[in-house]
Amino acid sequence: MPVLYYAITSTPDAFAAVCVDSEGNLCYANMGTSASDVKTIMARDLSVVPQYQLTSHLPPDNPAIAETISQFEHVLANPASSATVKVKYILGTPFQRQVWDELRQIEAGTTTTYAALAKKLNTHPRALGSAVGANRIVIVVPCHRVLGSQKHLTGFRYGVGNKEYLLRKELGSSYDTIVTAH
Repeated sequence: MPVLYYAITSTPDAFAAVCVDSEGNLCYANMGTSASDVKTIMARDLSVVPQYQLTSHLPPDNPAIAETISQFEHVLANPASSATVKVKYILGTPFQRQVWDELRQIEAGTTTTYAALAKKLNTHPRALGSAVGANRIVIVVPCHRVLGSQKHLTGFRYGVGNKEYLLRKELGSSYDTIVTAH
């Protein structure tokens, strides 16, 4: 049975649960308001992939796992960073994975809209929105960079407040000129 190694990590403003496979690929990452919150979310989200064994015991002889967790922690603290984290999707349909790959092309410090992304992928905005919402690798697959058609904050699996937090950290002083209030 393949193993996913997980760690609960945090910054002064955010908590996350991170899962990495034995090759050092980031397979899952969430956000929440506390360590227990992110662990509960992780258990619920990953209950649909019972073929993986979850463990918090990181192997000391596999530096790739620790490196990926460290890279994620850096991105969690600095969403605008350009750190490249290796990703392996263990969830999602082929269409969702196509959307997530497209999300990874949105550069730090920029945003797009659901409508623009749907047009680029030749799909309906609601189908696109559903695929974006199914993303289970927060920040590294930057679904927080997708805004509503009027450039306002819309749904985010981990709460619109966390989406605003990530975008404010990432966009800095340009946040108020890029994101419009409801």
